[in-house]
Amino acid sequence: EMGHKEVGGVKAKLDEDGHEAVVLEQLEIDWKFSNNPLQTADNELQARIIVREVFRENGLDVTFNAKPIIGVAGSGEHTHFGVMAKLKSGKVVNLFSPED
Repeated sequence: EMGHKEVGGVKAKLDEDGHEAVVLEQLEIDWKFSNNPLQTADNELQARIIVREVFRENGLDVTFNAKPIIGVAGSGEHTHFGVMAKLKSGKVVNLFSPED
């Protein structure tokens, strides 16, 4: 019920010298849109809570930061959205789609 969010980050492991080796993973979560902005915000917060809890229960770390590690490319949290209009005929059209 939301746009598109990216989360990622797996707990670092130790290398042969005992130093933490960075392990980067990415998980993309897609939701169907919601017509209610307040519900959308609530959905995002609930999703973050659930993802954090599942990671914690499995001994993993997660971040929603856009660029959590300096010097390493980040995918960044972002939201994709579309703009729709309902015509008098009842047809719903995507305002960014050339076919509509």
